[in-house]
Amino acid sequence: MKNVLNFNVPFSSSGTHGGLDFINCFASAIAFLETGGKLGGEAVPCKHHNRACIGCGVDCNDSPPARQARWFYLFQAMSGASCVRRRYDGTPSELQRLIGDCDGQSFGNDNTADFLFGFAGYDFYKLTDPAGFPSAIVESIDAGKPVLAKTKTCFHVLTGYDGDALISPDFVNGHGGDKIKGVSEYGEIETLFIFGEKSTPRYSLRDGLERIKLMFELNENEKIWDEYTSQLWKTFFDRKDEDFNTLPPEEQKAFMKNLKDAAMVAWTTHGLGQAFAGRQHDEMRNPALFGIWDQINSLTGAMNDLGFAVGFLDGKIDWSELTHFWDRNGICKLIRAGMIEQYKAMDAELLKLITQAIEVLN
Repeated sequence: MKNVLNFNVPFSSSGTHGGLDFINCFASAIAFLETGGKLGGEAVPCKHHNRACIGCGVDCNDSPPARQARWFYLFQAMSGASCVRRRYDGTPSELQRLIGDCDGQSFGNDNTADFLFGFAGYDFYKLTDPAGFPSAIVESIDAGKPVLAKTKTCFHVLTGYDGDALISPDFVNGHGGDKIKGVSEYGEIETLFIFGEKSTPRYSLRDGLERIKLMFELNENEKIWDEYTSQLWKTFFDRKDEDFNTLPPEEQKAFMKNLKDAAMVAWTTHGLGQAFAGRQHDEMRNPALFGIWDQINSLTGAMNDLGFAVGFLDGKIDWSELTHFWDRNGICKLIRAGMIEQYKAMDAELLKLITQAIEVLN
């Protein structure tokens, strides 16, 4: 037997973990269910790059990727994934452990799944017993509902079956990278998330904002950005010239690489601004909140620009030439004031704005 859904919803090219994380797949599945499979929009070229629109923004085009992006950024923001900050040594933060951004979970842990299904207004159940996979998938597809499937490497959206073979769309990230082929065999699957009936949402916009507020507070309590200042001083500022000049080149370059990695993770905060700019959720269309949404979008845009600047500097500074303390002193203070402290101040301001939005809703 064969049954295939007419699933023509793209995936966001801004997803983490190779592109196909739980949130990205959840967003595409919800977009399919909420539009009856008729997402709409026309394929158009990007206004800023020589490529087709990939939905990196929500307000410059009305293409299918841009329409999916409104759902993706909404769920990325409400889940807390837009608030992730990378610790200097790369060990998972408390926030990452809470929302499933570690240990290969790709945001698909119970905490994030329960919140997003409840926020979108759908019942669901999770299945980990392979013996139950075939019947659950067939039943869901026959009911017109896609299935979210976790493999060892990422998530997929199952959109059909053909006998013992599974059907799911491939994914190519518009920002570059290798194609991720859809899952086709039951043996590849570790976990299924099955959509139940549409129901009254268990979580509101206020609940989502409270969740975002908690995420920023967790980052603040762990003093994540202070770790970078401490390491900056330890590596460059507190060393005598002879100690610094004998450091292996890879250790001299390690700080900027780690800061670049942190900047690329913080880049996902772009999605926070896009979520409020897109106003995909009904409660976001409260005019009393528009001013706050605009401030958040502007601030996260600036954070996005800073991330590209940090990324550009990685590998451009020749640390081997900074043989004297006063040479390193100037560079270190510039990095601290122009980058690390900027990120720290922006996070503090975002927390303030989210708190203001909660007060409006109260």
